[in-house]
Amino acid sequence: MIPYRPDLVLVQEQSWQDSATHELLEKLQGIETRTIRSLDSGSHTKNTLLLMHYPGKFLKRCQGAGAEICCNYYIVSYAWNCHLECTYCILQSYLTQEALLVCTNIEELLQEVKATLEQSPRRVYRIGTGELADSLALDHITSYSRKIVPFFANLPNGILELKTKTDQISQLKDLDHKGHTIISWSMNSDRICRSEEPKAASFEERLTAAVQCQKWGYKIGFHFDPLIHYEGWENEYRWASTSIHSSIMKDGRTNIGKRLIKSFVSLIPIMWRGSAWDRFALRRI
Repeated sequence: MIPYRPDLVLVQEQSWQDSATHELLEKLQGIETRTIRSLDSGSHTKNTLLLMHYPGKFLKRCQGAGAEICCNYYIVSYAWNCHLECTYCILQSYLTQEALLVCTNIEELLQEVKATLEQSPRRVYRIGTGELADSLALDHITSYSRKIVPFFANLPNGILELKTKTDQISQLKDLDHKGHTIISWSMNSDRICRSEEPKAASFEERLTAAVQCQKWGYKIGFHFDPLIHYEGWENEYRWASTSIHSSIMKDGRTNIGKRLIKSFVSLIPIMWRGSAWDRFALRRI
């Protein structure tokens, strides 16, 4: 996949006090940079990167998506929006600003997480960063994983999940994660990856990245969301699930077995009916 690189960087005035702002701009030399007072100063495309000192709370409970029983997952967001433009992505209708936004007060985020977890030391917190943005799509610019992964390694009751559709894993190498970080990939059949997720990493690129992270000692995960019904879905989702199984089983360090793969295939009929192309036509960019 082609890594994101903006045409314009807008820096909120207060962000200049954050060291992360200067670190980010070091990697974006040659790109026009302007200072703005407010994020409401005009509309922008996804080729614009906004740097903001976020004034609110970072750590929030997952909304549960209407589930009767919540899994007690927590969300911490240091970025908003995504340049991958998957046709079915809810962010395209949920977020009002097209530009990609990165919070520069990352140290405040980490301290908020630490303070919250210290209040309940006997409780294990599962915290993800992939609700409002892809966890790793901007990591080659922010290098935030190099801050947050070692940070969680020293939290006895914290588990971090980085969820992605990319192969941007270079910043994860050689980090002392101590088994407290899970790298998860959002997957689909190869056909859907190509037709509905054209700017994301390919199926093979994601799987290759997962295998590499496993070799680095990370726990890994896979999400199939959404499952899409189309002609030939049975064989293509079966191929996807067995390809993942065979790749991550090579070194024997996984607890994913054949029974789980069979269970996944049996769930495939419980999916959205109708053609994916018909369903997503109005949401295409």
